[in-house]
Amino acid sequence: MSDARTQVRLFVEQHQQDGLLYTACPTCGKHNKLMIGPADEGGHWYKCLSAGCATFGTTDRVGTPAAAEKPSAARTTYDPYRERKDYAGLTDSASRLLGRRYSLHEDFVGILCTGRVMHSWVFPVYDMYGRERGYVERAAVQKDGPKTLLRPYMSSGEVPMVSWYFPKFHREDVPVCIVEDQPSAARLAQYFPTVALLGTSLPQRALDEVRELTPTRICVILDNDAQAAAANLANSIGGIAIPMFHEDVKDMDNENFDMLCEVTRGG
Repeated sequence: MSDARTQVRLFVEQHQQDGLLYTACPTCGKHNKLMIGPADEGGHWYKCLSAGCATFGTTDRVGTPAAAEKPSAARTTYDPYRERKDYAGLTDSASRLLGRRYSLHEDFVGILCTGRVMHSWVFPVYDMYGRERGYVERAAVQKDGPKTLLRPYMSSGEVPMVSWYFPKFHREDVPVCIVEDQPSAARLAQYFPTVALLGTSLPQRALDEVRELTPTRICVILDNDAQAAAANLANSIGGIAIPMFHEDVKDMDNENFDMLCEVTRGG
């Protein structure tokens, strides 16, 4: 294990607590970007949300650096919103609002968002088969602190915390797209299989999922403030980085979005 990775895990051990914690990342130094949460088998998982920082992993149940992680069957953990459904369902007016905000067909609005909790949207995190891995609370209004909160239903050491979205009629001869956030993924998924990284790093198990689809090509489309990370990721997995110079995918007008889709298809 590298000295840098050991130092990160020692940092997590010193700062771990019950519930989710956002703190400065010891690798990239970005404020409130390192997310630390309890794992169901004990210990904690951690992930940096900063563009270009690939810091993530777990500690074991006694807080010491964990052994190499191996895939295993996912174990559901208690989550108050999942168990009690303690959040408001998505109303028709809210559905129309999200549809207009992210240029989504009504079918994809219901996939992207299942309701609201306090002042945040509830965006489920899906595996390749449409099963929920957890959810993200995404702020519906401007507020201090993190814009998103990841709520896993299982240990992030067991499954990759990325979210998959697929077109209504899936074809096997289209590219797979990799983006940062769920609204961008849902918008592209109206045409292409798309995975939201919920950050800018792609864990090996998530890459295995991408390759399981045997795509014609892999297109990495990260936000305009993460172009170096997009190029590095595309180079490391044999994909193509499509540059984004101005708006993010979720914010594009229809004309620019259509142009992006044409480039993604290889036109």
